[in-house]
Amino acid sequence: RLCDRVAIMDSGRIVAVDSPQELIAEHGGNLEDVYLKLTGRNLAD
Repeated sequence: RLCDRVAIMDSGRIVAVDSPQELIAEHGGNLEDVYLKLTGRNLAD
């Protein structure tokens, strides 16, 4: 366990703040998947 809370940012804006476990439970996958889903990006970006 590396941290208690994570902030996901996109273009300088915070789009989500929560524990890693809660973000994964809400959005599925892993933290990378959560980031991609919340920012609308893909691995090629």
